[in-house]
Amino acid sequence: MKHRSTFLPALFTLAFGAALLAPRTADAGDIRLNLSLSGAGSEWRSDAAVWGGLGLGYRFFDLVGVYALGRLGYGAVDQRMLTLLALGAQIWGRIGPTRPYARIAFIHQHEEPLAAVDQNVGGAIFGVGDGIRHRGGAEGALGIDLPIYQKLPWSFFGNAEVSFAGFPNSSGPGWYMMGGLGLGVHYTL
Repeated sequence: MKHRSTFLPALFTLAFGAALLAPRTADAGDIRLNLSLSGAGSEWRSDAAVWGGLGLGYRFFDLVGVYALGRLGYGAVDQRMLTLLALGAQIWGRIGPTRPYARIAFIHQHEEPLAAVDQNVGGAIFGVGDGIRHRGGAEGALGIDLPIYQKLPWSFFGNAEVSFAGFPNSSGPGWYMMGGLGLGVHYTL
């Protein structure tokens, strides 16, 4: 009998409930663009990883949004390039001017030794190079957006988050625990 974790569903339910109770404005929505830098450890001993990321999303009713995220990075064990793509949903609450959030996503990650990347950089980035391990999984994240400057329709923010990515197959680390910082902008429609 498998033990099934209830942490992520409970976390998402709690965040959703808190967001529903938070005061909202009547905006149609906003477009979000975010740049980030993340560091991680994995289940592999002495493995460390770093990613640069670009996220694009749309938030409805100042409450819930959909997003796409791309990360490009490096993993220390096996000296490998990491390329991650994510599609998911995010929900925001409000505590004063700050915006705590919870996110869940489906992810697809490529892991490829740097020796193979050197032979075909473009193919490695787009997932068609030699030696790529294609891996699917899920990611959950908790974070907070901190306002920096607002002049409607623009709103600039910094953010911090922690996340957990899990992969069910055995062709690489089964999980990564990440922490990251980012800068971004919302454009209100």
